[in-house]
Amino acid sequence: MLTAKGLVASRPGLGTWVQPEEAWNVLDPDVLRWLMQRGEYSLVLDDLNQLRLAMEPHAAALAARVLSGERLGALRTAIGALDDRALADWRCATDQANALKDAYRRLETAVSEDGDVGRADMEFHREVMRASGNRFLTLLGGVIEVVLLENEVAGRRAALPCTTSIGHKNVLNAILEGNPELARSSMAQLLDAMARRNSHN
Repeated sequence: MLTAKGLVASRPGLGTWVQPEEAWNVLDPDVLRWLMQRGEYSLVLDDLNQLRLAMEPHAAALAARVLSGERLGALRTAIGALDDRALADWRCATDQANALKDAYRRLETAVSEDGDVGRADMEFHREVMRASGNRFLTLLGGVIEVVLLENEVAGRRAALPCTTSIGHKNVLNAILEGNPELARSSMAQLLDAMARRNSHN
């Protein structure tokens, strides 16, 4: 197990040794937890914020393309021609749009009712990654969630203010309107605002 996670290596006749940290599989949830449990919260979170700024705006733009009215219209036309694959794609896209709307509604409820805003925020961002239709981005969404949950368990996640939902609403609307560039810039602005807010806490 430790070899699969990149922590140790072994060779017959040479023994077993600990690998340098750059060989560790930091996308593995256990490795991430271990890094954070040994006190590297700020380093892991800094790296995570850089990853999020690089990936999540792109995921939002992809989601806007996947869920755009034009694409759904093309899929409906193909469905009319009895294209089974188009029917499956259309169902998947509408399910993703509904999941994204539901995640936003949970965030709004958490903000207005003083609920678990941090968890609702994570769910929203995870749904954006899923809606991108890219399996690697979906996987990274899970990695991001692991780090943020571990941080929350340790009591280090700051509560998000009520104004946070405005930025999330801008991202949601841009995606559902099928506007990739607006989705990209809205997500970048949201992540930047959240990073600045957390750096002051």
